[in-house]
Amino acid sequence: MAEYLKKKFIKEGVVHVKGEEIPYVATSEDFPIKDEFGNVEASIFTFTYERADVKDKRSRPVMFCYNGGPGSCSIYINLGFCAPLRLKTGDDVNSMPKVGPFPMEENTDCVIDVVDMVVVDAIGTGYSRLLEPEAKKKYLSSTEGDVAAFAKLISAWLTAHDRWDSPIYLYGESYGTPRNAVLADHLFSIGGSEGYASPGLHVAGVIMLGTALNHGTVELPFPRSCANIEPYAAVNWYYHPEGKGTLEDFVEECYQFAVTDYVSALAQGSWLPDEQKRKIAERLNYFTGLPVDELLARDNVIEAFSYTVEGFAKENMAVGVYDGRLNLSTKDARRDPPHMAFVSNTDASNAVMSAMFVGAFNGTMKKFLNIETDEDYRKTANVHEGWNFNCRISPMASLENAMLRNEKLKLMFCAGYYDLLTTVGNVRYIASHYKYPADRTTMQYYESGHMPYLGLSSLKKMADDVREFILK
Repeated sequence: MAEYLKKKFIKEGVVHVKGEEIPYVATSEDFPIKDEFGNVEASIFTFTYERADVKDKRSRPVMFCYNGGPGSCSIYINLGFCAPLRLKTGDDVNSMPKVGPFPMEENTDCVIDVVDMVVVDAIGTGYSRLLEPEAKKKYLSSTEGDVAAFAKLISAWLTAHDRWDSPIYLYGESYGTPRNAVLADHLFSIGGSEGYASPGLHVAGVIMLGTALNHGTVELPFPRSCANIEPYAAVNWYYHPEGKGTLEDFVEECYQFAVTDYVSALAQGSWLPDEQKRKIAERLNYFTGLPVDELLARDNVIEAFSYTVEGFAKENMAVGVYDGRLNLSTKDARRDPPHMAFVSNTDASNAVMSAMFVGAFNGTMKKFLNIETDEDYRKTANVHEGWNFNCRISPMASLENAMLRNEKLKLMFCAGYYDLLTTVGNVRYIASHYKYPADRTTMQYYESGHMPYLGLSSLKKMADDVREFILK
């Protein structure tokens, strides 16, 4: 077993938010993750941003923030949204640099005015490390094992920073959303099977960014083509807005079609009369731009990931799965099956985002936070093969339990119109089919993709939405 030696680095500064100069302390440090016998099995590294001019922090909210994967570090939400220094993107995402330098700027939309933030890197990512090889299967192979590690981390952080009285918020992106749901439940009452005892805490709020609550578990009892069609319409609108009205109206029109005529047509299958089948294909052509004859040939079913390539084949480009506004030319590219554009890392959004965030962290952010270490900051972890997403209580039901048990728990779903991976339709279905009290559930939509902090206008809207969610 590798020896655990704590790392801790301090940075003091000020950030200007909404005309106010806010002093802060940034603490970059790790915490030991122990088994039930007190043996250190792993360490989890965190980036904490605390407002420094608060005398009594008992009523000061604290928000634990993370990306997903599973097996992804949280560099994206850290440099894009949480930190007082952010990656400079502007609103034209297609002008973001693929090679250095990667400029950064003061995060004038930082929500540190209302909440302290703790950005968490999962074990094996960032500077978080697996120290006991035998614990890999324990923490890096299942959602419940992952949640056990995060529950231990939250307890350790609250103790170290004397914040057990603070209102606690969870902010997860992508796979971080099922982590959110199970964690909201487990933090209060359910001792995990991975050797931890629940601390017995209620959380004040849960923010879901890019919802994937059912990922890897069960298919929703709703055709995937219907759930996914709204971002196809949004991306079609982005490249061809002529005659389609506003983005919001066009997507809403598509949603109404999806839950009425389209789902009915797919349910009838081969029994649907040819005349009606063609009418459905023509409507799909209107929303997605896909040719009518191709749609008829596939019985009006649009396969997952195929739209990124096939939707813009006549324009010789493939659009990003994470963000359909980003694109790559396919004119001279080797032709892969449509799904391979995502699987083989030739996805247009991956091609921009990864290098940009990694370069900015290692080139600027590390120095800014006074982090002195020769260790590599790892973008991803080699998670245990065959990740088990199944939990004894599903993420959807875990969230129901947490909201039933705690009548103060608030929930906010955030979705980007151009996100072709965790789609607006999938979010709407989950939000409307599970027992999440409407008076405590908020839906927010952004003219962005999987990461609304890519783009200044959507970042500002999301920051204000988070402020309102916490303050109301």
